Amino acid sequence: RVSKGGFGEYAYIISKLCKTMTDSKFIVAVPRRAKSAATMLALGADEIHMGNASQLGPIDPQISGMPALGILPALKMIAQVVERNPGSANMFAQYLIKSIKLEHIGFCDRVAESSVQYAIRLLRTKPFLIDRVEEIARQFVYEYKSHNFVIDAEEAVNILSSDMIYRDT
Repeated sequence: RVSKGGFGEYAYIISKLCKTMTDSKFIVAVPRRAKSAATMLALGADEIHMGNASQLGPIDPQISGMPALGILPALKMIAQVVERNPGSANMFAQYLIKSIKLEHIGFCDRVAESSVQYAIRLLRTKPFLIDRVEEIARQFVYEYKSHNFVIDAEEAVNILSSDMIYRDT
């Protein structure tokens, strides 16, 4: 199956449920794409099996189809344009009123940090990653600049180790 993502909190709950429902190992197979929330779900597994066409993706929350982590940088960029061109302030203000809900602005950082927290909770069950759990969680949430960024099997091994990623070649 291919997954472009979903809700991180549901992925977290499903991952924890799968882990508790197994008598041995919780194994995730990624035949093609497991993006965003599907990556979150996979982080709770004991093993992630990936092939040559497999991809994980960044855990980057989306709000109304826009990356949550892109809203604040966009607002800062608009502020810089307005600073250089004061006459454009009203035009940008009208555009922003129509385009972005005020509650989304404050929510952006919080939803990203929630994703980090969920990833940390799933990863800290892996003794071989214990010293790098927060670093790995932050990498999946903040490092990649596109929702569609490809984290292939080789990169996944570099991030999560061959103790977790099994390459089916």
